[in-house]
Formats: sequence, C-alpha cells, structure tokens
Amino acid sequence: EEQINDSQLDPCTKAIMEKLKNSTEKDIAKMITRFTDPKSIFKINMSIGQVKDIRNWAETTPEKGSQTDINMVFKYDYINGIGNTNRPTDLSIATTMAHEIIHAYLISLLEAHKSNGSNGSFDFPTIYEAYVQQQITKNPNILASEHHELIAKQYVFAIATTIQEFHTGQYTDYPYQDYIDLAWGGLTGTTIFNTNFPNDLSHKNYKTRERILNRINAEKLGLFYQNTTPLGTPCKK
Repeated sequence: EEQINDSQLDPCTKAIMEKLKNSTEKDIAKMITRFTDPKSIFKINMSIGQVKDIRNWAETTPEKGSQTDINMVFKYDYINGIGNTNRPTDLSIATTMAHEIIHAYLISLLEAHKSNGSNGSFDFPTIYEAYVQQQITKNPNILASEHHELIAKQYVFAIATTIQEFHTGQYTDYPYQDYIDLAWGGLTGTTIFNTNFPNDLSHKNYKTRERILNRINAEKLGLFYQNTTPLGTPCKK
C-alpha cells in the first residue's frame, strides 16, 4: 500500500497529486518514491484545512510523537479559491505540492537520522546537503541564506521541470521560462529572491520580478492577471 494518504483531499486536488506521481525529474521522482514505495516506513497524511501561518498556502510538519508520519495541510482558502472568481489552476497546486513533497522528504531524512544516527541516511540529492547538515549539527556557519541560494540554483529548475512535464506530458532538461517563473513561488520573500529580484523600480531585474509574481498570481487566481494568461486549468468550484 502506498504511504501517501490523500483520502482527505477533494477529487480535483487528489487527481493532481496522482498525476504528479508520474514525474520523471530525478530529484522530485526520488522524493515521491520515498513515500510511494510499499516498503517505505514513512507516511504522508494529506488534508485540506487551516495552516498556522496564514501567509502559507500549505504546511508540512512531522506528526507529534511519531518518527514516521508527516502531515501535509493545504490551506482551505487557497485550494478553494475563497475570495476569488476561480480556484487555483492545476499548475499552481502541482507546484505547491512539489514544494511540500520536498519538505516531507527532508523531514523523513532528519527523522531517519535521529532514529539510527547513521551516515547512510545521507542518500539524497547533493543540493539539500547543507540544509540537512545544518539541521542535524546546528552549525551556525551554515547560513539560511546559503541554503536558499542552493535551492534557487537547482531546486527551482527541478520544480520547473516537474511541472512542465505535469502540464505537457513531455520531459525536458530545459524548462520554459513560464514554468521557471512559477517555480520561484516557494522562494518569494526569501533573502535570495529579494536580492536577485528586489522591489526596486530602478533595478535591472525589477521587470523580471514583476513577471514572476504575475505568473504566480495568474495561476493562483485562475484568471488573466496583469497581462498574464494562466497556463493551467482551475478546478471547478
């Protein structure tokens, strides 16, 4: 039996998760397999509900008192498009899910390390090594900004490749700009995002910042936004 419990998701959101499982992007596919493998001890319990930080579209946390169960909650207002004409597109939700799968994967690695203390638990993509090492060692010399820089350089493209394949059915090592822009969604507000794309009209990347935010909002709102047409299809209300 697969260890991803999506029984608490609505049919449309559940279908998006099922399709996302077909990803062949090496990093994301490996992370998903960690939970879809019938022999896995780790389990994700997905649901739609309230999140602790209202700015978040989803939150993934370890189940209290468990070393194997992980809770992934998608914000009710986000999934259902509360206050908007449409629900978010399948691309918006798939992007959010891919981000949360990464969080779940990292949590499982940390729990495995705490359980057995073995260096063998470090069988994971190199791009996350600094993050996991800092969490385990609490080494203050490994800064959060450095983690975000690693993620920005490699994780954004992993997500972009995943959601382009999700949308088009075709894998590519070179995702189109629209998907790269959408993949930046999980890093908006971070130091690396604001450094690369500052909210400064005089900066050379200001128009890029606006383009990224417009793509993210068009998919979230499921409608034409600031000259940007959504690529995905909204779930029906």
